[in-house]
Amino acid sequence: MKTTLKDIADQTGLSISTVSRILRGDSKTSSD
Repeated sequence: MKTTLKDIADQTGLSISTVSRILRGDSKTSSD
């Protein structure tokens, strides 16, 4: 079974859009 953005978001407590931005390397996310 593939891991989805929703799986990661659920496990980390982040939103799907935030997970997507982090994985793409978007500079608008901080490393906090």
